[in-house]
Amino acid sequence: YQEVADELDIADIAFLTANQLEKLPDRYFDAFATISSLHEMRLEQIAHFLSLMTAKSRELVYVKQHEDYLNPWDGLRIRRGNYGVPDGWVIAEERPDVLNPGFFELLLRPERPWSSSERPGR
Repeated sequence: YQEVADELDIADIAFLTANQLEKLPDRYFDAFATISSLHEMRLEQIAHFLSLMTAKSRELVYVKQHEDYLNPWDGLRIRRGNYGVPDGWVIAEERPDVLNPGFFELLLRPERPWSSSERPGR
């Protein structure tokens, strides 16, 4: 993280690879979005990445994924119910995607606001 901290601090938007996420401080981002990126993972990987997204976010996590996806390579079926909400977070809004009815949208927020001591500065 220290190698890119200055660059990230001046950026309005950052695109990162999955392996870079673990290296960032908790509650670093205001918001996090994941669109059609989790359905090809195993169930434990989906849970892991949702936990990472909420750990690294202060305010919101936006999730847009397939309602029902059958992976043709391994036969694993991922349904809406496989996207759990990590501890300490709640669903602020849930709806079918208006543009693609095969997808759903979730907006997650912390169960309680972070105190100023829990919110790292940027």
